[in-house]
Order: sequence, then structure tokens, then C-alpha cells
Amino acid sequence: MVARYPNDVVFDVNAYSVTGQIIYNNTASSTTFVLSNPVDHRGEVLAFADGILQDTSIYSLVGNDSINFFVAPSAIVLQLKSVSVPSSLVALVTSIDSYVLNYSNTPLVVGSNTFTIDGATTEFAIPLSSNPLGESDLLIAINGLTQANEDFVYPSAGTLGSRGFDVTPAVPSNNTIDIRIFDSASTSFTDRCSTLIEKKPDKGFSVSKDFTFSQFESQVGYKKTRLISRKPNRTWNFKYTNVNGLQKDAIETFQDSRFGGFETFELDLSHLLDPNGGIVRVKFAAPIINTLVASKGVNLIDQFYTVSIRMQEQDD
Repeated sequence: MVARYPNDVVFDVNAYSVTGQIIYNNTASSTTFVLSNPVDHRGEVLAFADGILQDTSIYSLVGNDSINFFVAPSAIVLQLKSVSVPSSLVALVTSIDSYVLNYSNTPLVVGSNTFTIDGATTEFAIPLSSNPLGESDLLIAINGLTQANEDFVYPSAGTLGSRGFDVTPAVPSNNTIDIRIFDSASTSFTDRCSTLIEKKPDKGFSVSKDFTFSQFESQVGYKKTRLISRKPNRTWNFKYTNVNGLQKDAIETFQDSRFGGFETFELDLSHLLDPNGGIVRVKFAAPIINTLVASKGVNLIDQFYTVSIRMQEQDD
């Protein structure tokens, strides 16, 4: 899989200052766990299930001293670390909840009702926890084919009302109906930044173009130039200022993993706020230049740098 910048520039969570930790053994079906030290948001919790760091999206913060997993981790060893995350590595994340049900000729119980695709049933329930505002919040597919809003009715004209939808004509018993509901109201929460996506180059960027060609010269002085490609190769120069040591190390690690300018990777131009947008294949065109501009301590997150980068577009 081809790496992408900045999505795959990942921060080392071990650089955060640990304020407390606790270990739970054989967690089985338990979902709620008390932290050893209170935190301000779920991004300040590092949860390791059998040594594997868990994504913050799979648990929520309860008060400021416990977390609740949406699905039991069932870990032999669950290690929970409370850490201190600097404000520069905190972001307000917005998510939209979705709910899914899959109907087939196998009976499915939703609430107190049972539904089966049998060639006669036309009324089906929506997911219990969902609260759609209208048809536009529903995505319904029959045998994998997404249906237009006029192909179903919401709310149901039957007994389910706003808790169901109608499809007509009835769907044959060898088919499937999949319903996904997106809540119109989004949820915002504070989380730690795990990659460089949130940190934009704050000094803009410059881009230059060049064409690839070859030139032949014989011993008697005859010269011939041949254009290799009519597509220009672009080179981007951009700079980050006030980057902490954790972010700087992540950028360096990404370049080292590409062996400097040896391996190509993808660059998301939206990260540079390039109006052309899109994804391009590039290489590092020069060593990364890191300049230490301030230091408040020996820890990575207490050191601040200016980072200059050059990337050159490569032919496909």
C-alpha cells in the first residue's frame, strides 16, 4: 500500500507525559473502566488491549475519571494510561453517527417485532437508536442497489409510523434490504491529533514546473534533444513553523521510511491548500531542514522547530 502524506505521518504516543496508569486483567465482557488519574478528554487516554493501542473512536469518556468501550475489549491485559496532551496537539473532531440494519429471508428481531423478507412484507423497522428527520437521512439498498427517495416511503404508512419505512412492491424472498441512517445532528468532541493532518504549513507554499527531456551529443558536435513527457513535473516547497519535537520526529520518521528520496509516495494537495487539489505521486527532492527555534525542556513536546520540505512530482 502506497504511503500518503500527511495521513501517514503518525505521532509517537509514547512521547506524552504519563500522569497515571492502571492495568486490568481478563476484562471479559466489562466495558467501563476507572482511570488512575482524571483527564480532560478521551484523547488523554491511551488504551492498550494486549499491547495494541486502541483508537479513541471506540470508547467515550465518562465524567473525567472513567472510559466506556462501545464493545467490550475482552483483553487478557488492558493497560490504561492517563497522559498530558499539549493544546497544540488537540483538535475539535466532528462525527456523524450512523445506524445499520440488514434484512433477509432470515427472521430479524427489532424491538418487539420480527421482520423477514418473504415476498409479502412491505413495512420494515428502522434502527432503534436512530432519529432521522426525513427521507434524506435514510440510505436504503435492495440487493446492494441504492434506492432513490421516491422508491420507499418514510415515515411508514403502517403501524410503525416514524419507526419504520415502506417498500413497494414487496421484495422477493431471495433478496436483501440494507438500511443505513445518518443522524442529521453531528457530534463534536475534543480529541488528540494522531497524525499531521491538522497541522497545515503556515507559511504557504511555492510550486515550480519543469519538463523531462534527454539530450544527445555526438563526437562531431551533433546535438539532438528529445522530450520525454509533455506533462510538467512540479516541485513543491513548503514550511512549518512552531512545530513541536513530536511532530518534527514524525515527519523525519516518514522520510526515513521512504529512504530519503528513494521511494515514491502520495501527497494530498489539500494539506497545502493548493487550489488545484487532488493526490499526486512524489518523492522527497531534498533533505528535510529542521531548525530548533525554542526549547522549554528536554521532552520532545517542549521543543519547537521550523521544518522546511521539498517534494517533486514523479511520472506515473
